[in-house]
Amino acid sequence: MHPQTGFFTVKSKFFISLLGGLFLLGLGIRLYDVTDPPLGTRQLRSAIIARGMYYQTLNSAPEWMREIAVRQFHEEAIIEPPLIEMIVASLYHLVGGEYLWLARLVSSTFWLIAGIAIYALARDMGFPDGGIVSVVYFLFLPFAILESRTFQPDPLMVSLITIALWSIYRWYQQQTWRMAVLAGMLTGLAIFSKTVAAFPLLAAWAGILIAGVGLRRALIEPKIWLMNILILLPTLIYYVYGTFISGFLVQQFSLRFFPDMLTDPAFYVRWMQQIGYRTGFGAFMLALVGLLLLRRREQLALGVGLLLGYLVYGLSFPFHITTHDYYQLPLVPIIALLLAPVAEAVFHQLAAFNKLTFLRLAFVGILIFGLVFTLWDVRVTLARRDDRQEYIFWEYLAEKLGRESAVIGMTQDYGYRLAYFGWLRPAHWFISGDFQLRELAGQDADDIFDQMTGRLHGKDYFLITLFNEFDNQPQLKSLLYDHYQVYDEGPGYLIFDLKKPTSSPH
Repeated sequence: MHPQTGFFTVKSKFFISLLGGLFLLGLGIRLYDVTDPPLGTRQLRSAIIARGMYYQTLNSAPEWMREIAVRQFHEEAIIEPPLIEMIVASLYHLVGGEYLWLARLVSSTFWLIAGIAIYALARDMGFPDGGIVSVVYFLFLPFAILESRTFQPDPLMVSLITIALWSIYRWYQQQTWRMAVLAGMLTGLAIFSKTVAAFPLLAAWAGILIAGVGLRRALIEPKIWLMNILILLPTLIYYVYGTFISGFLVQQFSLRFFPDMLTDPAFYVRWMQQIGYRTGFGAFMLALVGLLLLRRREQLALGVGLLLGYLVYGLSFPFHITTHDYYQLPLVPIIALLLAPVAEAVFHQLAAFNKLTFLRLAFVGILIFGLVFTLWDVRVTLARRDDRQEYIFWEYLAEKLGRESAVIGMTQDYGYRLAYFGWLRPAHWFISGDFQLRELAGQDADDIFDQMTGRLHGKDYFLITLFNEFDNQPQLKSLLYDHYQVYDEGPGYLIFDLKKPTSSPH
């Protein structure tokens, strides 16, 4: 512990009030416009899973709703364990209704807990002053605000990564059996929540063992063997069972790895652009400076391990790291932690001046100035979108199509909007990105199109709500207009009747 520092008195009412105020602000901005429904493929997928879990035991629900909710839930391919969905479904039961905004509350709460862990880790590493800057970055980076309130596994995973990092370092400081069990369980839970958490966590753990404990002792220390078992066993059991016994995880290994992209310089440019857009290029560069300021061997190894883990993570998923924004989320706590030594050095210089009270108030003033503009900008971004009308639009389409109809569509979020809001799950016709992904994997474009036309068999309707994508696929456009009648069209939608083709499409 570090009760006194050169700039702040970390147990003073002033400092505690400052930290408390930051966390209250962090919660407040995340709950702004909380009832606006979450959109996006991963969020709606989680919403469908949570709804199915909830309706599964909801005897008071209409039979048709329960049947559709449970069926849609079981139709979803298993990727990672549905932990966040289970928590939200439990809250639905607790409050007596499917209130989707509860998912935002859950994700935001976990992120705030991780903010506490970030500060605790920075303090334990000897940066009690600089840790406040880590908290500010972690809580108020605009990308982090927007992504940490989403209903998907990634905010929970990043939060667990952060908490696990604190527990690993605390074990290194104390090296007790109690902390060994706690750190092993927390790290194992983080990796179990989503396997990509293994990249930064295992690399950081290896750094602590090699530079802090020593490799020779690490190989014979019972506490470390216990931690390794607790870290690896849950995920190992899950993947062995899911891959070799039940088989539900087999499909998740396809279309993930594209080693040819690693030889393309444009890939690295796009990757750095993603880092700049999402986490701030200046903050990333300062974090690298912070790495140079880590003087203790185990701390330097921890920082290097985290960055190397992120590097291997990106090289392992080159397509996703450059196209999916949320793949940058694991970098946020890494940058936040490495900003602490930079900020600590600045505060150390400020502490050399007189009038510390004035300087502290000036710091708070600068902080408030920055937060006002940041939070206002995020508020405008959130207020600009109002997706509550999505319920009306997709319910209308579902009623027009008939919930018992077999539908294929080129619609937003891979058909999840129609599935969640309209209770009608369509088959998905590939958009341009889907074709691109499969071509990167070596598949022929014509073969992919032929496979897609096979999906038309047995379908009643073809629904289009993505008109830009429809225009970008002239082959599909010709197929539909030449061989099928338009069933209905209106603002935002076009429906082809597939039941009675005007001529054979084959």
